[in-house]
Amino acid sequence: MSSSVTAENTTSEWVNWFGNQRCVAHRIEYPTTEAAVQEAVGRAVDQGLSIRVIGGGHSLTPVVLTDGVLLNITPAQDIAVDLSQQTARIAAGHMVHHVADRLWDAGAALKNLGELKAATMVGAVSTGVHGTGIELPCLAASVRGARLVTADGSVVNITEADSELLRAVKISLGMLGVITELTVTTLPAYRLHERSFYCSANELADRWDELAHTNRHFSFFYLPDAAAVLWYSGVVPQIMTALGGTGETAMLDSPTSGDTCLVTVRDLVDVGSPAPTLRSGERCDRMDRILTYDFTSPYREIEFAIPFEIGARTFLELRGRLRKNYPAYDHPVLVRFAAEDDSMLSWLRGGPKVIFSLTDDADAPYDRMLADFENFFDERGALPHWGKEHSLNVARLRRLKPEFEHFRTIRRELDPRGIFLNDHLRPLFE
Repeated sequence: MSSSVTAENTTSEWVNWFGNQRCVAHRIEYPTTEAAVQEAVGRAVDQGLSIRVIGGGHSLTPVVLTDGVLLNITPAQDIAVDLSQQTARIAAGHMVHHVADRLWDAGAALKNLGELKAATMVGAVSTGVHGTGIELPCLAASVRGARLVTADGSVVNITEADSELLRAVKISLGMLGVITELTVTTLPAYRLHERSFYCSANELADRWDELAHTNRHFSFFYLPDAAAVLWYSGVVPQIMTALGGTGETAMLDSPTSGDTCLVTVRDLVDVGSPAPTLRSGERCDRMDRILTYDFTSPYREIEFAIPFEIGARTFLELRGRLRKNYPAYDHPVLVRFAAEDDSMLSWLRGGPKVIFSLTDDADAPYDRMLADFENFFDERGALPHWGKEHSLNVARLRRLKPEFEHFRTIRRELDPRGIFLNDHLRPLFE
């Protein structure tokens, strides 16, 4: 991501982490306090400029882009942890890895995390970021309160007593205002015992329910060929090291013919309990170090959630489609699981979900493969991740999200002039 800030009447360029989204904003502002955010919103409104907030820059969609004002919030306020209430107050701008460090130092942890440690907590919540685990919902489900600077510059303190507004703001893509603080539920600090192993696609499908329901976390990568094994080893070298190989050596220590699954399961270990004896393919560490990775190379990606009941069958159908129609495909396919949550714009509504992530080269055209699989998932009633590529329209949103119109009504009430919208969001939510 790159940005520059100059005098008020000149322009500033912003580019996301993937390099596929860029805009020239009227200006970029760097508020550090809630009062500074209010002032920035007031200036933008007076000048008739739209406002979007920069998170970690890891959304593949143009959700941040604007020719108005970009806010890049750098918090002056530390994270406040309340062990007695099992909550933490997190100011906007704090990165996931900083939140995890601060909670751990205080003897606490989040219930779950996504893989990306360089995301901002508010950005991860607002786009519906998730981890994996059939009984573990996305990060937004942990939100118990929020502070929101609205289009008129006022601050709304949202609590669990404001249930409808809280359900709207949890996953809202910055369309209701600028979130300046979140209050989230925490757990006592814990570690995770991770076990990774290879198995065939058919064996995995046969063990689908067992693996999902007998482990706190369950996920797997489908590796269609040997090149995907090597690609995977660069994404999660920690797991490959535990299995006995990294980089090129991963090819020597794994099925080189491909068409295999690398399964990872994880279970909770209390901080006060003795560490388990580790065997090949196992790790044990504090929860965030097990769940998060460093991503170093950009890519294209779609991510869709389907009902758990059709997950195993869908996986085998996806595998068959790849092998028949895209025999040269050499990227890992990541499959994870999540419980439902009640956010109005959640893509995980309606029971537990199986989440499929397909990637392609950063410079590959969308219609080379990803557009085909978007249709594949849509035929199965799938909802897309808000931060991953998709071609949603109003008709699909009405069909897939029962509270879509209710959310639009709340958005219009809070921001009747649409200053928190952009060209990507306006056709869907104005």
